[in-house]
Amino acid sequence: MEANQSSEFTNKIDYSKFIKGRVVQGATQLTISEADILNLNEIKEKDDFLSDFLKDFNFNKNTSIVERNMSYTCYMFEFNQTTYEIKVGNKDDALFLSKENKLLKRVAKKNFTLEPIGYSEGDFYCYLLTLHQHGIPISNIGIDKITDQLDIFAKYLSNFHNSFEYKKNQRKQFEEDFFAYGNFEYIMGKDLYYKCLRDKKIQTLISALKNIKENYIMHSDFPENETTLCHLNLNIKNILYRSGNYRFINFTNSYNLNPFWDLAFLCINYNFHEFPILQEQFFNKYQEYSKFNKKITYDLFLNYKSLAFKLQFYKLICDYIYKAFLVQDQDNLLDLFIKYQQLRPYIESEMPGYLMFSDDVFYQFG
Repeated sequence: MEANQSSEFTNKIDYSKFIKGRVVQGATQLTISEADILNLNEIKEKDDFLSDFLKDFNFNKNTSIVERNMSYTCYMFEFNQTTYEIKVGNKDDALFLSKENKLLKRVAKKNFTLEPIGYSEGDFYCYLLTLHQHGIPISNIGIDKITDQLDIFAKYLSNFHNSFEYKKNQRKQFEEDFFAYGNFEYIMGKDLYYKCLRDKKIQTLISALKNIKENYIMHSDFPENETTLCHLNLNIKNILYRSGNYRFINFTNSYNLNPFWDLAFLCINYNFHEFPILQEQFFNKYQEYSKFNKKITYDLFLNYKSLAFKLQFYKLICDYIYKAFLVQDQDNLLDLFIKYQQLRPYIESEMPGYLMFSDDVFYQFG
């Protein structure tokens, strides 16, 4: 991620489009720019696979942006009556996209996700080209689609996990990679990092990250047995629904772990803490179909969920620092507020000492 050297950390976030404590929904218009089009066409011309596969095709205003994040931009386009998606990053993002490419090749064979077409790296770029997965994100149809079909979804998720069994558990690597997200000195560069540290709020936020990590380590000392492929980012945008079937997308955060990590993150993402009976029903249904961890108790699952909460709280603070610091992201922080609304009950019950501070950070009006 490249940060703007001339930007200043902002203490004023514009939350004018919503009211504290209310259910909120926001949409960001992702309009493709001339710079996007030029960059895509330059990559296409320089890359042997793309120039051959997309012969006589040029990216234009009809190309749309599906998603922008700090690792890549995902575009959608039509060519020869087929819809494709292409994730494009710079050379430094190759680690994420090459990893996803390898995973998609395995997962697509079992009909759980979209089909990869090609991956390549160049001097200044990397990209992952896939077929477009036709389906409706749960974010567009509401989580009722899952809660109303809890048995069907639990069976689908368990079938996904049942299809991938590994001997090597990647939990240590997963944790190291996750906490590396808070290595601001490396990601921002020393000059920009020490400039950030002049702000007292950033100092407090970085101190909070250290304490959250220590709290996580203190409570994470329990063994994992079976290992499978875990998506680890099953939010409302990464689960698609079509004709009675579910599909998962975006595997850049996936690792081989105990499958209950996926259940833990999913229950947080879907606010199951508000419906404890529903959450336990989901756990029991999953256990009914799963070949993993038949002896695991509901209480141990809650321990996984507690760890998953701490990791999400850690990442939320990191995202706040990155997005609030970068000029181009200062007007696009609504997603962080929504995520904080999800995590607030956990902060209140498990880390209440941070509640007043975190409320001040995420409920701050400009």
